[in-house]
Amino acid sequence: MYHRTPLSVESKKVLKLLMCTIFGLLIVISVYFFIKTSYTAEKGYAMREAQLKLNELESKNRILKQQVLDAQSLSEVQASDTIKRLEQSETQIFVEEKGPVTRR
Repeated sequence: MYHRTPLSVESKKVLKLLMCTIFGLLIVISVYFFIKTSYTAEKGYAMREAQLKLNELESKNRILKQQVLDAQSLSEVQASDTIKRLEQSETQIFVEEKGPVTRR
């Protein structure tokens, strides 16, 4: 047979179930929030570290490019030992043009 339960008993059961559900959702959402927040902070820290590393490498790149340009400058090339050891030509020979540029 079917046994009837009073509405007051059913409402207490439903209230307890509702409270458990709300607390369970609150706990799950809180855990998700803390995990997401810590992941975002960790990712932000990693991005900041990568940005600092990039800035440092760009600075080193500018310094190295400047050193290359300084080493390739005319005054450096003329002052190098290899150029100083070259002998100067006694006569200068120039190649002369033979007609207009279009006929060559």
